[in-house]
Amino acid sequence: MVEVLKHDAKLNVAQAPGTNYQYIAFNLTDPVFRDVRVRQAFAYGIDREQIIKYLWRQQARSAVGLLPPNNWAYNRDVRMYPYDPQRAKELLREAGYENLTFTYRLNNDNDTARQMASIFQQQLREIGVTMVIQGNEFATFFADFLADIRIASSN
Repeated sequence: MVEVLKHDAKLNVAQAPGTNYQYIAFNLTDPVFRDVRVRQAFAYGIDREQIIKYLWRQQARSAVGLLPPNNWAYNRDVRMYPYDPQRAKELLREAGYENLTFTYRLNNDNDTARQMASIFQQQLREIGVTMVIQGNEFATFFADFLADIRIASSN
C-alpha cells in the first residue's frame, strides 16, 4: 500500500525504520532439525532478496537475527547465508534428507505470516523440501506449541 499511497498528492507519506520479521523456528528435539546441515540448507534455500524486492517492494531489509541493526545488543558478527540453492541441495544430500517433508504451523490470524509461509513453501520446494502448511486460529496454534514444549521437556 505504501507505493500506492505515495502517489496520492493529498497524502504525505512518512516512512521510518521498524522491526517486523518472519522466521522459521525449528524443533531442535527432532533429529532432522537437530542436524545443523538441514538448518543451513534452509538458510541457503530462502531467497531473502527476492522476497524484499517483490513482496516488500524494497521497504524491508534482510534480518540476521531477532534484533535490528539499530538495537544496542545487535551482533554484527552473526553469519549471513546467501541464497545458494545448489549448496542447500548438497547439504540436504549430505545429511540424508534429499526429499524432506515437514509441517509448518502458523497462526491463521496473521495475513503476513500466511503469505510468507507460502513463499517459504515455494522456495523450499525448489531445493527438494516439501513444507506442509498447517494454519490454526491462535488458541489451537498456541495449545499445540505448548504441547510440543511439554513433550520436548519430558524427553
